[in-house]
Amino acid sequence: MRANFRAFHQAQKEFGFGVPTPIATKSALEVSDEERDATFEGAWESGSLVNLLTVYADLSVDQEADDTAKRFIHGKIHQIVEDPRASAPSTPWAPSALAWTPATGMQASAPAFRLG
Repeated sequence: MRANFRAFHQAQKEFGFGVPTPIATKSALEVSDEERDATFEGAWESGSLVNLLTVYADLSVDQEADDTAKRFIHGKIHQIVEDPRASAPSTPWAPSALAWTPATGMQASAPAFRLG
């Protein structure tokens, strides 16, 4: 890392979210549902939300494309969280995947909620 620090730091400045990621060239809408889900799954498995939200070029500019990411994320939340009352606050407020705040499980402008 030290040997490449300057190049890495420059790349951080140039990439969205400050994380160097491959530049997406495909639209989420131009691939099959199966290919899109496999791509989202691979990005999910990487453990990086940035990877998930940058795998397709149009997720931040096309609502229909963004909805594909939102459905994937909501599906993952419902797979992981078994109690629907606990997972509900994480999904209905988010009009887009990019507006969803993973740390809190809600849209940044959504009112606070309490579970239990």
